[in-house]
Amino acid sequence: MSLWMFFALVGCTAVFCDFWYHRYASKRIQGILESVMPVGTTLAHPDHSATLLSIPTSDGLNLSGSLYYPAVRAPGLVVFLPELNSDHWTALTYARALMSAGFAVLSFDFRGHGSSVSQDGYEPSHWITEFELIDIESVLAFIKDDPKLSQLSIGMMGVSRGGGAAMLAACRYPQVAAVVADSGFTTMEMIHFFLDKFSRVIIPDWLFCRLPTWHVNRTLRVSLARSEKSRACRYVLLAPELATYTQQPMLLISGACDSYVT
Repeated sequence: MSLWMFFALVGCTAVFCDFWYHRYASKRIQGILESVMPVGTTLAHPDHSATLLSIPTSDGLNLSGSLYYPAVRAPGLVVFLPELNSDHWTALTYARALMSAGFAVLSFDFRGHGSSVSQDGYEPSHWITEFELIDIESVLAFIKDDPKLSQLSIGMMGVSRGGGAAMLAACRYPQVAAVVADSGFTTMEMIHFFLDKFSRVIIPDWLFCRLPTWHVNRTLRVSLARSEKSRACRYVLLAPELATYTQQPMLLISGACDSYVT
């Protein structure tokens, strides 16, 4: 066998093995991505002083929500974005001080949460998709059409997945003047974090730790693509959008006892 044939054989074998590794690993990682791990969520009781809202989305759903408006003119409007499996009443827990300071607070349930309508074939998970961005865009359109609310500067406050969504909204919508993100996270970095913890259920540690970063990233992209096709959605990656973010002030809160978003 000539030398060039030997190298060609080795190259073809490496490509074949890599192809099947990506198919195997991406399928296993997809299972991890789509498993909604149990997370302790904060809930609150309804407040009858709030004005209940029904907000239509641009793709034909209706979102439930509530509006807290002070007796005097508010210095601004805070849009509150709840965490996964929580509802709009949790604004009472996280944004109570803002209400006491005179701000108007609008909170809403993402699709498939609380009293909001669920979308056929779509089950929300930890990872932000374009569907959640449609919900936010629809809320901003609702504010723009309201004569009283449209006069106020808009800030966004979000918790966990809602925190990431608030940061995305600030990147995409210039009318968002400020952001507070409590335990917010970016998708790819969070997936990396969990993959580092659970990689041994996919491949042995001795192999995973020797894989270059670009190779791991490629597998993750394949896994996300498989999951998008399976769930009929499109994930939104926050980090690339934050890379060009230079405008609104952003406050990031990270709790030392948070075992999920470290």
